[in-house]
Amino acid sequence: NITDNKDPNLEDTTEYGPFGKLSYWYNKRNGLELDYEFLRYDYGSKGTALERRPDLDRHDIEGRYIHRFGAPTSALIQYGLFIRDFPDVSVTYQIHSFWTGFEHAFSPRTKMALGGGYYRATGDTTIKPGYNFLARLTRNFKRGIISVGATHSFDQGYNEVVPRGFTRFTEANADGNYNLSRDLNVYGRISYRYNDYSEDELDIFAGEKVPDDHFYRGRCGIRWQFYRWFSLDLTYQYEKR
Repeated sequence: NITDNKDPNLEDTTEYGPFGKLSYWYNKRNGLELDYEFLRYDYGSKGTALERRPDLDRHDIEGRYIHRFGAPTSALIQYGLFIRDFPDVSVTYQIHSFWTGFEHAFSPRTKMALGGGYYRATGDTTIKPGYNFLARLTRNFKRGIISVGATHSFDQGYNEVVPRGFTRFTEANADGNYNLSRDLNVYGRISYRYNDYSEDELDIFAGEKVPDDHFYRGRCGIRWQFYRWFSLDLTYQYEKR
């Protein structure tokens, strides 16, 4: 991924690296999953108005154990280790994230997922501990599906016009799909997200502290599957920040 800012006072970013996922079920009820992603961020600036951000090596490691109690219910325990290494300034920190949750199908058409957890940071950072939460309800109909959910957690953005770094967020969203016919499908999504940006000095290095914001998104579209391997999709998306 490449961000090329035309404004000489804003940094350019190049993001690259490999990722992989391993999923292994050693019987019908018990499974393990392991995710790993490495990303390198190289920063550069066309101007001299600001000092360049330090380059970053990012390691995301997640492992989870999944247990199926039966056809309608499953549960998981997850641990994530997120390592941020800034070699230019000899700074490294880690975020440890713990999740547990379950999914239950009340009927063949209705299922619910609930989860919660905790995260904390160690190393060269001032990021404060916080909590994770997820809730989602999904309902299938004869010709479609609708899903509503809410999440409170954290993420990190390093390849944006103004890199925001560590971000606590709360998001609510709703999705819908409906089949007008066998080959014609309409869909939509609405969401609201509140971003609480980090006060960590490294995440606002050589730049301004990004103010907290509210992000509204709306998306709708229609898809025509006119052949087994081909489809035509028309989408409209609206965003307000």
